[in-house]
Order: sequence, then C-alpha cells, then structure tokens
Amino acid sequence: MLNLDNPADAKKLLDLAVRADVLIENFRPGRMKRWGLGPEKLMELNPGLVFCSITGFGETGPYRDYPGFDPVIEAMSGFMSINGPPDRFEPYKAGVAIIDVLAGLHAVNLVTSLLVRRTSTGIGGHVSVSLFDVAVASLVNVMSSFLVSGELPERHGNDHPNIVPFGAFQASDGLLMICVGNDRQWQSLCDALGIPVEEFPGLTNNPQRVEKREQVRSLLEERLGQSTASEWADELMRSGVPAGEIRQLDQVINDQHVIANHLVQSIEHPEVGNIRLVGPPFLVDGKRPDISIAPPILGSGQGHIQDWLDGPAMESFAFEDDHTGGT
Repeated sequence: MLNLDNPADAKKLLDLAVRADVLIENFRPGRMKRWGLGPEKLMELNPGLVFCSITGFGETGPYRDYPGFDPVIEAMSGFMSINGPPDRFEPYKAGVAIIDVLAGLHAVNLVTSLLVRRTSTGIGGHVSVSLFDVAVASLVNVMSSFLVSGELPERHGNDHPNIVPFGAFQASDGLLMICVGNDRQWQSLCDALGIPVEEFPGLTNNPQRVEKREQVRSLLEERLGQSTASEWADELMRSGVPAGEIRQLDQVINDQHVIANHLVQSIEHPEVGNIRLVGPPFLVDGKRPDISIAPPILGSGQGHIQDWLDGPAMESFAFEDDHTGGT
C-alpha cells in the first residue's frame, strides 16, 4: 500500500511507473498530476508506458470533478429510466454495478490496443474512460431509437417494447423467460405448447401480437401453468424457442452446464482455506484457464514489489519538487 500524499511513497510509484508497461488509475481528474505523477511526466520518463485513467465523468466538462458511483451514473445517464415496472415511475438500477464492469472492459480494450500499437512505434499513450460516457453509449439501440424518433422510451419491465412474446411468464412453480424473435419461432412455441395456432389468426405476426400483448400472455400462461418452468424450458429449447427458467444463484452454480464447463473453480486461500470462485468467462486454445492465484490480502505483494524496486537493474529518477500532495 502507498499513501501518495507521502512524497516517499509517491517516489516509489514513480519508480514503478518508470519500469512498467501499464499504469491504471481511477482518481479524480488532475489528482495524479498534483502528486507529480501525471501522464505527461511519467510518459516522458517512460515513453512506452500505457497510462489508463478511469474517471466518473471524464477529463473535461462541467461534471469532471464530481465523484463517480455506479448507481448515480446509471441515474444521470438515463440508464435507470428504461428499467423498472411499466405501470409506475419507479426506475431500477441494475442488480450489479454494471457500468463499472463495462468501463473496465472498455479500459482493457483500449490498453490492449495501445500495447499492440507500441510493438511497431515503441510509444505508449494515455487513454481515458469515463463511467458516464460508457453508460450513455451502453444504451445502444434505445438511445439510437430516441435520437431518430425523439420519443422517450417506455418501461416494460421484463417485456420487450416491440416484440411479443418476449418476457417472463408464469409456469406451475416459477417464472420462465421466453424470447420469441420471429414468427417462425411463434409457430414453434405454439406447437410445443399444444396451442392450435389456426384458432388465433389475429396473432399470426408480431405487430398483431404487440397490439394484443395481454391476450398473448393469458393464452401462454394458461398452458405454461400445466408444467414446471424447468420442464418447459427444456421442451422449448429443444423446439428451437429461446427460453430459460429464471433461477436463483444456488441453482446456477449447481447447473449441469456450469459444472461441465468448469465455470466455478476451487482454490486454496492462505487465510481462509478452500474457496470457490467464478473462473474466467472465456476459453484459450479450447480450454478455460484455471484460477492459479487466490485473491490477495491487502498489501500482500508489497515485499515482492520492494525487492524488485531495490534490484540492481533499477534506474532511479530524481523526484522533482512539484509534488504538492493534498486530498
């Protein structure tokens, strides 16, 4: 751990940055420069450094100095306004800090791109990711529709504003998510549920079903109530209809697909013993990487880093008097 208000600790970070490939910071704009650790200075000492800043509202603009917290960003960006029940104005935030996650993924993409560029130029660069910008961009088709039409989107809960049936439906023991993306899948859904589609000619195409959204729901739930959500999900998926049981987390970690794909892994932690973690959500050369390092205790790598800094290959740079500290 380093206290960057302490000039000695700030000097340690400077020495690290001089030898590093990538530095990622998430302080408010200008804070690193006040410590004498701004991107211009560090990249002058280490031209190959990729300096990545993650901020709440970006490096410029009237909100630049505001603190960035995911739920506030979701609120101010309009992200919350499209989530929630359709019958009252009660916007919902996402169940996880999704904008934080998406900002991290954008940062990784940018850092990787600059590292690739560095292989031919030898020069790193400074990239900046704003949670607010990411949240606005993540509205994708909803924002695009508004920019084209000028009409504010309505909230539809778990339903889709333009596709029916597309949402959560009640089975005998729980909820089932069904997403019928086209009229062929509607026919397959009716066949699987035993609904004689010819008896409902007014529901043949999607625009008709959107107009008669509640009729479609009543028709489907009458049939879905005859069996469990899990049984219907298997039947519908085999019929080519996108559908899945809405599960709790204990069901997810015990799911046969999760187990077969080694998504939940175990590792020995030096302080708390054996723990289970979600593994990397990707494959490399056809294999999911194993978790090889347990989550670190705060400050646990400090000794190794100091040994590295004290090593004979370390070239020391003078720490100028522009360090002003402050909070």
